[in-house]
Amino acid sequence: MVDRLGYPVLGMSASSAWDLFVGFAEVPFAVPAIADADGLLYQFGVYEFTGTPMFHLDLVRQFAVADADEYVQVHLELVFELDDHLVAVAAHNEWWWPEDSVVLRDWSRSVRRRPEWLELNGRVPTDVRIYQHET
Repeated sequence: MVDRLGYPVLGMSASSAWDLFVGFAEVPFAVPAIADADGLLYQFGVYEFTGTPMFHLDLVRQFAVADADEYVQVHLELVFELDDHLVAVAAHNEWWWPEDSVVLRDWSRSVRRRPEWLELNGRVPTDVRIYQHET
């Protein structure tokens, strides 16, 4: 589906991934009428999931599952080769919820003004992963 929308998965930049993620966040879904039923997670850091340290940018939309104490998370993850600049970026995570006083577009702009984007812009990820899992 991502390819059909004009976003090539291989070679996707952090900027195009962010734009796709924010567009996905604007699509309404039927979720339970509870707090934190539909939220966004912006997170990144250096991890060794494959035995080799890599920089992971993970954009997550989380949905509450009706009649269950579970959530489904849909991930758009970009993996970058590590260098000293990305090591210096360190790690960060932050949530956005529709119930918050900050509207999505304002939150999106505030994320894009963060300093790690100076390092991410212009880089090509070594891997792009789109997947979901239950928590």
